[in-house]
Amino acid sequence: MKRTVSLVLSLVLIVCALTAIVPDARAELRAPTITKEPGGENRSELGTALFVARADNASEIAWYLVAPRGASYDVNEVGDLFPGMSAAGQGTETLALYALASGINGWQVECRFKDLNGEETVSQRATITVDASLPAAPAITQAPQKAYLNFGEKTTLSVYAEAPAGYAVKYEWFSTETNNPANATLIPDATTAEFVPPEKDGTVYYCAGLKSVGSESPVSSYAFTPLIPVTYSTEPEVPEHVHTYSETWDKDDIYHWHVCTGCGEIADRATHSYDWTETVKATSRKQGERVGVCSVCGYQTTQIIPVQASQRSSGKGLLVALLVLVIAMLLAGAYYYVRYYRTGTKPDISTLSGLLNSRKTSRGRSSGRSSGQARGRHSGANRGDDDDDGGSL
Repeated sequence: MKRTVSLVLSLVLIVCALTAIVPDARAELRAPTITKEPGGENRSELGTALFVARADNASEIAWYLVAPRGASYDVNEVGDLFPGMSAAGQGTETLALYALASGINGWQVECRFKDLNGEETVSQRATITVDASLPAAPAITQAPQKAYLNFGEKTTLSVYAEAPAGYAVKYEWFSTETNNPANATLIPDATTAEFVPPEKDGTVYYCAGLKSVGSESPVSSYAFTPLIPVTYSTEPEVPEHVHTYSETWDKDDIYHWHVCTGCGEIADRATHSYDWTETVKATSRKQGERVGVCSVCGYQTTQIIPVQASQRSSGKGLLVALLVLVIAMLLAGAYYYVRYYRTGTKPDISTLSGLLNSRKTSRGRSSGRSSGQARGRHSGANRGDDDDDGGSL
């Protein structure tokens, strides 16, 4: 009885634990739920458009451009679709489209979220409007460069841009501690083409926002430079390694490859591709030889060609055997047709054996009779000769 009660209590505890765990597991497997939809952007030509979208339970984020007729493209293809434009933020919650072209007017962007199982949720589409009534934003010809500094050092961030005819460039600088342009905030009194960032431990991201302004005309929208990092640290900067591969091939008896002269990393590893040349012809009595040279790296190898069987003699013997077999079958068929088919009887093995034996016996008897007759004739002739001899005597 006690064992039964204990077993029941254990089952109850297991069921309670499962009911507590399963809802959480199901929650983790839910499709992404969008919490912020991207909004439409109304910008000047050459301006910058920013889009932000968020979703709970999303493990992957991807931004797409959607043409007026419905075709969609990865945002990183924007430079191919509209030369001069660029994009940043693919795979993040914030998308930035720089130097908007007039041709992108009416296009849309959408954000696609996926969970760990690959189930996808797609955001609403946000329309890009290039407002022809606004002056074009300044054309940025040179953006500021990143810097890695020690304390006590200074750097100057500079931006160069050209405003359309009749307009001047208005400069403003922005900063953020995250690599996200949507979080950038205006820096007071930073209103020139150059800016000296203050010393601050760690990394701060900066960008310049530029506008075209006139005496009476409307002001253009912002043209932002991409965010660039400025880092202050007591640690020396570790330069980014750029692989420099040797022009000559390293190789073994199977593969060839290139080696980076700086770090030893291997690239372009592949199997040899041989062009073969027969140097010694194989015969039916001796082996041959061929030499292979890799058309890529020049590696050379030698292979033995096995002794070749005499195809002519073996083929001739097979042909003779086939001819003999065919002749034998034709003779057997002719005998069967003449002996049995025309009489309407079937061949009997015992009959055939008796026939063969009788033929042998008849041959023996005929040969005996012929030989006896010959002997008789011979002896009679001899007797005649003796009589003649006797008469003469």
